Amino acid sequence: MTMVRMMLCGMLPIAFVAACVDNHIPAQHEATERDDEAIAPLARQAFAPVSNETYALTTVTVDERGTANRLAIMLDLADAEDDADLPVMVRAVDAAGTVFDWQETEVTFAEGGLRTHLVTFDAEVVQADIRIDAEDLLRVQTLSPAFSTVQEEDAAELGVAEAAQSEAPLSSALSAIGVKPRSAWTTLGSACTSNDPNKYRMAIHHTVTQTGSTQAQYEAKMRQMRNWHRDQGWCDIGYHFVITVDGTIFEARPIKHIGAHVAYSNTGNIGISFMGCFHPTQCGAAGGPHQPTAAMINAAGKLVKKLSGIYGIARTSSKIKGHRQHPNVSKACPGDYVINLLPQIRNWNGNSGLPGFCAGKTGHWCVGDDLVECDSGDEVERTDCAHGCQSMPAGTPDQCKAPPAPTTFCNANGDKTGTWCDGTWLTVCDDGDRVSRTKCGNGCQSMPSGTPDQCVQTTFCNADGDKTGTWCDGDWLTVCDDGDRVSRNKCDNGCQSMPAGTPDQCVSVTFCNADGDKTGTWCDGKWLTVCDDGDLVSRNKCPVGCQSMPAGTPDQCKVDDFCYADGTKTGTWCDGNDLVMCDGGSLSSRTTCAQGCQSMPQGTPDQCN
Repeated sequence: MTMVRMMLCGMLPIAFVAACVDNHIPAQHEATERDDEAIAPLARQAFAPVSNETYALTTVTVDERGTANRLAIMLDLADAEDDADLPVMVRAVDAAGTVFDWQETEVTFAEGGLRTHLVTFDAEVVQADIRIDAEDLLRVQTLSPAFSTVQEEDAAELGVAEAAQSEAPLSSALSAIGVKPRSAWTTLGSACTSNDPNKYRMAIHHTVTQTGSTQAQYEAKMRQMRNWHRDQGWCDIGYHFVITVDGTIFEARPIKHIGAHVAYSNTGNIGISFMGCFHPTQCGAAGGPHQPTAAMINAAGKLVKKLSGIYGIARTSSKIKGHRQHPNVSKACPGDYVINLLPQIRNWNGNSGLPGFCAGKTGHWCVGDDLVECDSGDEVERTDCAHGCQSMPAGTPDQCKAPPAPTTFCNANGDKTGTWCDGTWLTVCDDGDRVSRTKCGNGCQSMPSGTPDQCVQTTFCNADGDKTGTWCDGDWLTVCDDGDRVSRNKCDNGCQSMPAGTPDQCVSVTFCNADGDKTGTWCDGKWLTVCDDGDLVSRNKCPVGCQSMPAGTPDQCKVDDFCYADGTKTGTWCDGNDLVMCDGGSLSSRTTCAQGCQSMPQGTPDQCN
């Protein structure tokens, strides 16, 4: 990474680690991972526009661990079917205030509007700026960044391709209560190898993500969460089971493996998580806070009861806890609204055990924003109405309020019909409904009344006749083909117009031209550099350093005469604490031994201690 020194002014760092799990180092070290505070995902409002630029920034900082060497990002787009590229750039800062170059994140998962991005750093960092193009930012629903530290050997292990599903099938006891096997949402097997057969407790969590509303959305969210956890250096999704708002129970990490959900308390601990956010605060852009549905509480109670029977776990407050009830945990997980219902989950015996609103009732009734279905005094189901609950006249069942008609460009100021410019987008409307929306690469042109608006067709490549070749357009290097733009790249050091017949090019600042155009052979640190009128001809590293010579004499690599000082040597020899390899009197390599160099008997090469 290239480094520059600069002062960060006016940037307010915010620490984020989304989802109620605990970051840890991967593979075989899972029992001792760290405990990190779960913070709500960012909404687009967390990004601030940058003056005179087309992008917006937000700044995130590493938590109390101090430093990290990778940043994993979980990204949800507003349109679940949006499969277009959305570049995310990251610029890191280390503890000394060194600001590194912008890096484009790697997209490690993309399924419709669900993404995960990953960037790794060559150094330990304390802070990072996240940059998204201002127009692309309008597509973002939530963005959840999480720092982690992965050692080099663990990173290599993570790079190994995962095999297809090869775990033992879900037990018949769990299948009998409706648990969906891992194969329902992924074909990939777990990369975990640490087995933990003696389960004796359970931990309840929430994911601090959007809840979803269909089986397809639940399954896609499971795949996205797993990939995000893997990007942080984990062997698999952290939980053993995940419960959705409709009461579906998914098998997540195979239960035979140690989980990754409560720092320093994973051994023997079964991780069960509610998909969604269930705390009065911190839900942010994830939506909510939500009250757990009766279907969720029934599913959790049923699962806890079955697992208690399989593993002999007492259904007590000391054995079945919320995440925050474990030692040394400072977070809100699984949220107040789940914590308050843990007694009902532990004591479940065939119904949700929620407060007895239904006593003496049959039918559908509003309780706040919940729609409760009662049958002869028993609560059958409780639904969280996203848009509120509507009480109806006597004799008519109460019902959830219908969602308001979405406000779009096509109906915001009266129902439109036709083709219209909406900023740089060309939008087709039909009686207030949006038919299509296309991004205009060169802007959108409003036309006179009665004529449909249209995308601007003029570009640099055809503005003054159809161009072919490579040309400077301000600081941009543009490739044209018969008036069509093939590519356009920003030149960091400006664009250089060349003589007719020679393609224009980005200005390249090198040692040879940084302080005036050099010609000759020069030392650039340990590198011997040959320049010709400011152009770099060659650059070679000197094994023992570069020697600057008097004016008029070319610089040169320093000569190491050890290999021929006492006659022509061939072999490996100690020279003080250095291990030197000679070949016919020439130096092949010189290495400093950290623990000193050991001279060996004649005929045996010397070696580092």
